[in-house]
This record gives sequence, structure tokens and C-alpha cells, in this order.
Amino acid sequence: GKAVGPAIGGALASVSLSFPFYFMGVVAAIILILELLFLRESLEKDENGMPINKFAHPEAKDPPKNKYLWPTIFFLGVASFCAQYLGINWATVFGLVGADQYHLNPSENGGAQGIQAVSTIFTNLIYLQLTKWIAPALLGTCGLTLAMIIVVVPFINSLVGVIFLGMGLQAGVGLY
Repeated sequence: GKAVGPAIGGALASVSLSFPFYFMGVVAAIILILELLFLRESLEKDENGMPINKFAHPEAKDPPKNKYLWPTIFFLGVASFCAQYLGINWATVFGLVGADQYHLNPSENGGAQGIQAVSTIFTNLIYLQLTKWIAPALLGTCGLTLAMIIVVVPFINSLVGVIFLGMGLQAGVGLY
């Protein structure tokens, strides 16, 4: 994703500089609609909260309706869009600032963004171990908070500092 994504974004940006951002919103909206139409609650529970063995009741075809399904799907879609939007905006702004403020050529700019992508890989490797100590919802909240705080921090004069901020942002989005 970190290697192919910028190439796809560059192709989309050939239409217009704002097109990749709108494209991501349209894709997220389409996925959200498909989730709302086709995603069902798959885990049936009895009155005690224990999972029901579907093979014990073959006459039950459809799972019970979940009244909280569509709000959950809606907010998951919005959250997914927001996380992707943060990552895309950071990559775009870093590319522009890297060229203007830090005088990086395209190769150096790509290398700096590649270093930031390492934190995404690291976050994915340790995510399951982190969920043993911290609840996944709380971990996602911490990731969102980290990403939002880093986005508020203005670009500083140190390129190394900005790369570390980008690594933190990528980790936050990964947890989110």
C-alpha cells in the first residue's frame, strides 16, 4: 500500500490535485453503502449471552436483526475515511513541504516517506500483543488521539523531527 498508493495517487492527481481526496471519499461512501446493505450480524447469542450453535438449529435461516448495526457501520465507515484522510493528507503535505522547506529531491522525499512507513509495519506487527494489555477500542482511541495531536503540531525546522512526527502519525493511524 505504501509503495503502490503514491503511484495510484499520482495518476489520480493528473486529473486534478484535489481529485485523490474526493476519490477516497466516494470510495468510502460506496463501501459504506455496500456494508449497510449486505453486512449482517453473524454471531447469534442466547438469552445468557452464549453463542448459539447454528448446526443445532438448522431451521433458523436468518440471524436476528441488530438495531445498532447501521449506526455501527456508519461510524466505522466515517472513522475509516478519517484515518485514511489523515494519512493521505500527511503524505501530500510532507511531500510539498519536503520539497519547499527542506529542499528534498523526489528521491529523498520518497525515502523519507518510506522511513515513515516502517512505523506502520511495526505497528501491525505488535498490534495483537498490544490488545492483550489494552482493549482494542481504547487502543484505537489512543491511536486517533496520537494522530490528531501530531497533525496539530506545525512543521518544525528539523527534518529528523518531522520524520519522527510522521512515524507517530502513521502508527496512530495504524492503531486507529
